[in-house]
Amino acid sequence: MRRYLFAALPAVFAAAVFVGAEPAPLVLTLPDILARAAKDNLDVAAAELELEKLHSRYWEALGSVFPSLSLDANVTHYYRPPLAFMNGASFVTAKTNVATAGLSAEQPLYTGGKVGTAIRTAHDAIHMQEDSTRAARQEAAFAGRRLYYEVLLTARLADIQKENLDRARDHLATIRKRYDQGVDSDLALRRQEVEEAEARSLLLQAENLRDTALLDLKDFLRLDLDLRVEVRGSFDDPKPLLPESQALEKAALAHRPEVSAAREAVAVRADLRRLALSEFQPTLAAYGKYQHFIQSSNTDFTHKDSAEFLAGGLSLHWGLFQGGQDVQRVRQARMDLEEARLQAEKTERGVRREVRERRLALRESAERAGVQREAADHARLALKSVEARYAAGESGQLELNDSTLALNRARLAEAQALEEYWTGRAAVERAVGIPLEEVQP
Repeated sequence: MRRYLFAALPAVFAAAVFVGAEPAPLVLTLPDILARAAKDNLDVAAAELELEKLHSRYWEALGSVFPSLSLDANVTHYYRPPLAFMNGASFVTAKTNVATAGLSAEQPLYTGGKVGTAIRTAHDAIHMQEDSTRAARQEAAFAGRRLYYEVLLTARLADIQKENLDRARDHLATIRKRYDQGVDSDLALRRQEVEEAEARSLLLQAENLRDTALLDLKDFLRLDLDLRVEVRGSFDDPKPLLPESQALEKAALAHRPEVSAAREAVAVRADLRRLALSEFQPTLAAYGKYQHFIQSSNTDFTHKDSAEFLAGGLSLHWGLFQGGQDVQRVRQARMDLEEARLQAEKTERGVRREVRERRLALRESAERAGVQREAADHARLALKSVEARYAAGESGQLELNDSTLALNRARLAEAQALEEYWTGRAAVERAVGIPLEEVQP
């Protein structure tokens, strides 16, 4: 028995370790973030619901082409018999219980363009909402890219501050050793201890920024805030080629969903104006009706009288005077159309200006990233030289700390410039509406 117990101990121990193990973090890359942003974003979901509602309205408008069919039925009980009078005499017009059932149909023949315009308006509204939905998806993708690059930046800043702290501790160890040898003074030792404490403080701030960026990303993706998330990726070098402003503007006017939506809004307003004008036209419809009557003196209709009739014809309606309301509706529709045209022009000018501004900012951040990389390389070489001279006793602590600070600042500026470049590139693609690789010169 003891032998079996000892044999089972490894399995029990492995199970206990498995139960107590912390679950693996959720690994997210940029494609994962973009896929989740398109799927779980609230603005995208709202835009898709609005698009589905407009499809329903289109089918509602299309139903006006087909005939309408209705069934009517009622049962009436007279507590006192209904009477009619003629030549001073009265007589009963119906028995105690009366039941009627009827079937009627109507088919529009001519509506003055109302039905066709309503269908065209619903169709144009669908196109407009499709553009709005595409804009919501692009905005969600841009927000996801921005948060992704922010997480990468804060993670790199934390790494830089960690290396800065390690470097400050190495310098502190060197100065303490030289202090024990009587080479450096206690003032130099105290100064370096202050530098090490400041480096620890900067690391704490950087780690807090990193955790906050992760929290923002989880909130944006609607993830559990307690879920462990690991974002994988890195900043690539800036791409040197950038299309000219004219090519970017041309692509934006052709592919930007906001521009297409503004143009579709003009078409919708034109349809609504035609719909208002159709109120001056007559409408013609064909109708038919069948009705069956039953009346009886008892409730079970065993002794009954019945009759039926069938009728059909044409009905014409033409509103000749509405107190000027129809005229004002046409006037309002015309002003709405002019307003939509002005808004479309404003949207196009705004998109062109945005493209130019985004391109200028991207070009600046690309050049600045290159400059900051060179500055970081020079600062790294300078610190290495100062460390060697300090170890040889040819340089002082002030020069050592200045070189360390210069390297730390240069590396932080390089990381921020790279983040601004890739965020700016995403902003340019958002302004254009397509990836920059697809822009035709």
